[in-house]
Amino acid sequence: MSDNPYSTPPADDEQPPRTPDVGATPTPPQSAVPAAAPPPPGPPVAYAPTTVPTETLAIWAFVCAIGSWVLCPVVLAIVALVLAKQADAAITAAAGWKQGRGMVTAARVIAWIHLALAAMAVVFLVAFFVGLAIGN
Repeated sequence: MSDNPYSTPPADDEQPPRTPDVGATPTPPQSAVPAAAPPPPGPPVAYAPTTVPTETLAIWAFVCAIGSWVLCPVVLAIVALVLAKQADAAITAAAGWKQGRGMVTAARVIAWIHLALAAMAVVFLVAFFVGLAIGN
């Protein structure tokens, strides 16, 4: 055998017998039976969605309730309440296939708090100007 690693390997009849490694597992004998072919592809399997989608009206109701503190105060609060009612009805009609009740509740709470504060501000301003008018 040559010490050159790039030389061609000797023919099968020239190779020395290989000694098994100590502690190595013996390889199982090859069977004469061919391996089974994989099954043919079938129709695609339809899986259920992993998440339930959120009702779009619930998202918009929440956005309008938050926006009522920055833009068009009273108008967006009323729009948020209307959208929240429609979203709640849509979630109920979906029978568990839609989620978003938490957003609907949050939109209602935020809108009602905003409307209550706006009403108190109007009452305070009216009382203030009536007090000024009476005082002169």
